[in-house]
Amino acid sequence: MSRKSLKQQLDGKPQKKPKAHSDKWAFPTMIIVLAVLLVLILAIGGVALARYMRGAKQGVDSLPELSYSEQQSPYSGSYGAAGGTAGAYQVNGAGTAGTETAAGPGGSFQYGTVSGTTYRSAFSGITFTAPSNWKVTGGTQTGQSSSTAVMDLDASNPDGTMSVKMEYFSKNGGQYGSSGELLAALKSSITTSKDNIHLQIGGRNFEGFLFRGKNGGKNAYSEILATEVDGYILVLQIIAPKTSDITTILNMFS
Repeated sequence: MSRKSLKQQLDGKPQKKPKAHSDKWAFPTMIIVLAVLLVLILAIGGVALARYMRGAKQGVDSLPELSYSEQQSPYSGSYGAAGGTAGAYQVNGAGTAGTETAAGPGGSFQYGTVSGTTYRSAFSGITFTAPSNWKVTGGTQTGQSSSTAVMDLDASNPDGTMSVKMEYFSKNGGQYGSSGELLAALKSSITTSKDNIHLQIGGRNFEGFLFRGKNGGKNAYSEILATEVDGYILVLQIIAPKTSDITTILNMFS
């Protein structure tokens, strides 16, 4: 009998089968992973929904209350509503043409002027020209002022879906020492859509934020911008149905 080669002997020898890997924990582990993912999805979705609902309820013309010496609330009530109603604004010694101390004791504030639908302010250097069918009211016509704040521009389109308001707050005796402090107070209880907006209007640097809410029961956006002018904080609020409308309105400034 011939001797088999080593290779032939090895080839003829049965190979050992590898031990099968136990997968008895694979299914339960997969269930746990899926459950954790589901919880995360629900949690993230819940936060997003809460933010959406909060944003849907906030009114673009009902910003948080700004309390100053008379405890007025210039950003509540019907601020920005159709018809230009005074809402929370209280007639409190409204200024007259030529008055230079309308907002704040010893202040140097000067009212802007309105001709047709064009507003001009020598005090801030800002000009605003609205379409011919808009209603544009100057500070001496609004009757909305106090010892520390004055509305100097109130403009809106015919159906009140778009509006522009400019108000000055005196830092002399007022609650807010800077535009940053005032902006922080305004957005302390609203959900913003965009923060840290920086724009130049009339040669002045404005900063602010954008948020979404309701205006007359309809979806709308409001952009709040602020800057400082000779001891005053100038707040500009633009309300419109779409962000593209706000861009259009911003182009009305120079």
